[in-house]
Amino acid sequence: MSLSNETAPTFAALDLGSNSFHMVVARKSADGTLQIIDRLREPVRLGLGLQDGSIDKQTETNALDCLQRFGQRIRQLPTQAVRAVGTNTLRQLNRGDRFLHLASEALSHPVDIISGIEEARLIFLGVAHSLQSSERRLVVDIGGGSTELIVGQGFAPETMESIHAGCISIGRRAFADGQLGNTRMRKAQIAAQREFEPVIETFVDLNWQTVVGASGTIRAARDVAAACQLTERADTSELTREAVDEICSQVAAAGSAEKLDLPGLKEDRRSVFPGGIAILKTIFEMLELETMGVSDGALREGLLFELIGRSSDDDIRDRTVNALAQHHRINQRRTEQIANTAVSFLEQITRRAEINIPDASKFLCWAATLHTIGLYIAHSGYHKHGAYILANADLSGFSREEKQLLALLVRGHRRKIPRELISNLRGSWQGSAAWLLAIIRLAVLLHRGKQQKALPKIALSCRQRKLTLTLPKNWLTDHPLTAADLEDEQQYLTSLNIEFHFQART
Repeated sequence: MSLSNETAPTFAALDLGSNSFHMVVARKSADGTLQIIDRLREPVRLGLGLQDGSIDKQTETNALDCLQRFGQRIRQLPTQAVRAVGTNTLRQLNRGDRFLHLASEALSHPVDIISGIEEARLIFLGVAHSLQSSERRLVVDIGGGSTELIVGQGFAPETMESIHAGCISIGRRAFADGQLGNTRMRKAQIAAQREFEPVIETFVDLNWQTVVGASGTIRAARDVAAACQLTERADTSELTREAVDEICSQVAAAGSAEKLDLPGLKEDRRSVFPGGIAILKTIFEMLELETMGVSDGALREGLLFELIGRSSDDDIRDRTVNALAQHHRINQRRTEQIANTAVSFLEQITRRAEINIPDASKFLCWAATLHTIGLYIAHSGYHKHGAYILANADLSGFSREEKQLLALLVRGHRRKIPRELISNLRGSWQGSAAWLLAIIRLAVLLHRGKQQKALPKIALSCRQRKLTLTLPKNWLTDHPLTAADLEDEQQYLTSLNIEFHFQART
């Protein structure tokens, strides 16, 4: 039986880019395909408002107004059905900047920051679903603040780079006053070349079969090429090197952005198009391209398919954690026991503790799996080494905020509790993170050493800020080292404002 429009699950993906904010709302059909029901785009120009790690007041107001309008459309959707991500400009915000908090409030959903490599992976996923071909391809996405280059096959990206060169960032270097010309255009290309030079050779030798562009700049260039009859067919989805060269010449000849009036170029893209076309010409030249296909799928479509995967137990974050565990030869039988105990504790206290972190049980399982990953570096202080690895590695599927939470649970699973790491989390997560820390600490402690035996039935209860662990009669007598650790834990957990007690079952 097929799902009706009324009962089909609805998902929303938002791309808060340096140039434009995009939102796509879609329903998932019974066969797993997406039916797009709404698309919204507003040219917020967030990158132009970035000054010394903060967003200027006017740009902030424009951005928040936009997010309130987007939020009205998706306010009724559950948190797990919405993903909003920030890219290059939001990655550059000062730590603790208030904009992310205000943005999440305006949208009524949290805003995640993703790394450039994670952005590249999601772009490739969106393009791959759009094209549905198995060819080995190079994907190019020119955004407002960065450009992503990805080579992969099917749905699997293999080599990814995010380069700090976007239509706004390059445009600010060469066209800040709005003046154009051949000298300015050459300056923009040289600026782009300097950014691409360290990585470009990697992509020259990767033997891709086709090249696909996926961004507003590239689609705008395609539209201009068609309107100016620079292609063989007006409806072509392909850009040629000759067409890009001619467009670049016409942009320079306009003299200023105000006078730039190319057929097919939308008014709201006029000011950022010179920087984008300079980057596109640079890529054609440095990679010696002759043609480039154009895809309508990109980051937000990748986000949608990722959301569907999470909703159907196909979460790439699981695969990322398992791959790390295998690579570092972690004892997965023991960590599975710790994970099971942690999840059991979570289920026992959730109603009382009011834990509101999405996928909290998954984070406990991931932390249990990876809590010894730091042994790969050194035994001494391995929990600190593990947290550093997780906070700084490119973990497919994880946002910056999710990596911070995972690193906190690994760093804080033993010894002194790192209060400063809790304060770095998203504000709405901080209270819940304290409970997760207490749970993972107790679960690891109870599975002391390398014993493989399953634990007996252990109860954990919660009342306000008080945790009580109830163990079988005589178990503490038979495990004196664990009993000593539990006594120490009473002091440690006071730093989380948690009163901890343990007792034997009578």
